[in-house]
Amino acid sequence: MIKVKFNDNWKYADFGKCKDIFDSEPDFHDIKLPHDAMRDNERTEDNINGNTTGFCSGGSYVYIKKYYVDSKLKGKYIKLEFEGVYMNAMVYVNGTFAGKCPNGYVNFYVDITNFLNYDEENEIKVVVKTDMELCSRWYSGSGIYRDVNILIGNPLRIKEDGVKITTSSVSKEGSIINISTDIRYDGIGYTEATAKINIMDRYDNVVISEVYPFSIYGNTETTLRNRLFLEDCHLWDLDNPYLYKIEVDIIKDDESLDKHIDTFGIRKIEVDSKNGFRINLNFSYTKCINMF
Repeated sequence: MIKVKFNDNWKYADFGKCKDIFDSEPDFHDIKLPHDAMRDNERTEDNINGNTTGFCSGGSYVYIKKYYVDSKLKGKYIKLEFEGVYMNAMVYVNGTFAGKCPNGYVNFYVDITNFLNYDEENEIKVVVKTDMELCSRWYSGSGIYRDVNILIGNPLRIKEDGVKITTSSVSKEGSIINISTDIRYDGIGYTEATAKINIMDRYDNVVISEVYPFSIYGNTETTLRNRLFLEDCHLWDLDNPYLYKIEVDIIKDDESLDKHIDTFGIRKIEVDSKNGFRINLNFSYTKCINMF
């Protein structure tokens, strides 16, 4: 899925300890995310949270963003990713509840596809409540304190966080790269497509290019597992943190439906009580860090 930052042009209001946030009309302020709502709260020495929240109390906060949706996006699947909201987040689209996440430390996704109106502005509202006490083990802030992203994809697409890369065998002469790709198809019936995988060096030169056909039924998911052998590879090292780039492209009828781009380093990590932490053992630029 195409992933774009969704941090601009938000409005924010602090409702304090107010319980009837939908019936109140406090002043909203223009902000750009990420935003720490707790910074603006009054600090008191006798605050029950103590220094874990910077001697600030929690409260209730509301974030609002207007989002115009073009009719060209009909048939697409649209999700919001919240990388961190502290805490008890509830998400509404055009006044309708769309999703929630009580945990303040994890990212979460909300599918907003069926709540949107096309060729007009839509209202995204996020209600955050941190008025419970005690409320943190360490200072987390309050509100939408990390990035928000919007993800847009076709019925046949790579799932969010759907590409995972590992190296099962590592050497300078050649390493085995394992690529796992989670595919989702929300169309009707059965379809066939191909996954094209390109691995490029740090200068964007293609060093491996392979194409893998696959098939999938509607309203199902599948995982493609591929192994590639990379010859004469550059290993990741503390002094030379060499990164390769990978592109996973989903193609049907010569059209690219989705593409995921990521970077990775080739390294082998070992930890033991005698030698501590070692990277790429037995290679000329092995580094050792004694952790014990």
